[in-house]
Amino acid sequence: MKTLTTLLVTFIFSIITSNVWSASIYPGDIFISVAAPGNGAVYKINETGAVSTFATGLADPVGLSFSPDGQLYVVERASGEVTNISTGGDFSSASAYSWGFSSNELRNLLIDSSGRMLVANRQAGTVVDITGGGNQLSAPIFASGLSGTRDIFQTSTGSIYAVEEYSGEVTDITAGGNLVDAIPFAGGFSIPYALAESPSGYLYLAEALSGNVYDITLGGFGASIFASSLGIVDEIIFANDGTFLAVQEYLSTIVDISGGGASPFDIVASGLGQYPQQIAIAPSPVPEPGTIWLMLSCLLPMCLRSAFRLPKNLARHTAVSPD
Repeated sequence: MKTLTTLLVTFIFSIITSNVWSASIYPGDIFISVAAPGNGAVYKINETGAVSTFATGLADPVGLSFSPDGQLYVVERASGEVTNISTGGDFSSASAYSWGFSSNELRNLLIDSSGRMLVANRQAGTVVDITGGGNQLSAPIFASGLSGTRDIFQTSTGSIYAVEEYSGEVTDITAGGNLVDAIPFAGGFSIPYALAESPSGYLYLAEALSGNVYDITLGGFGASIFASSLGIVDEIIFANDGTFLAVQEYLSTIVDISGGGASPFDIVASGLGQYPQQIAIAPSPVPEPGTIWLMLSCLLPMCLRSAFRLPKNLARHTAVSPD
């Protein structure tokens, strides 16, 4: 009977965990969108730096983000759509999760800690809430009055910032609404592209025109340069192990800028194709809160009914990548 019970628990646990992650996604894996004309794709980079194709058939993919439950979404700029690509493969004929935007309007995507999906509409200077999916012609505008919304970023404290490419500013949009008269958190930049936060809470901004990365933790104007001479930097992000990564668009590389200073920097991955864009890093899966109770009824000569309480940390165990 003990052996049967063990087998049943193992079987049910395997079903639970198989629904958390795709077989191709493991915690710490790096995914990057590549907006090559006519050949849009998302690449996967594992812990050894090996690059493989994860998703193809995408129309100018730019924004990329994981949801709290481990689903991976990409913004297809050319088609004005957002697509769930968690399974990997060819998405040339796939149905979009969200659609209805004009071509070349959208940029980066943020799925915040609550699961809310916000997409940057650069042309309109807005941030749109697409959480419900479907046709977004009447989607609620979360924030407006921005100037070329490029990136949207949520800090560890819950604040949400928008990078305004045209005005060269970073604005706190946490409360939403019309922000045309809002005082920026930081400004004076030339074509800023992306934000990142370090594990210790420092806030950094990538400036495309100069190829510099600035420390903007204190806000205001006149931020100090952390790293320089990077060329056009489309993305900066901290990996799960704390490594500070930057995407060099024209060099098709990801480099480690953890130590700051001037280029050259150590290359983490290369050969990423034409126009690499946004990075998403697979987080550790988070189980549903509370306790899972399993009621097992066994049709045996003697009927036995048992209740099992699974420890909360059981659902956190994940497969080790075979790559």
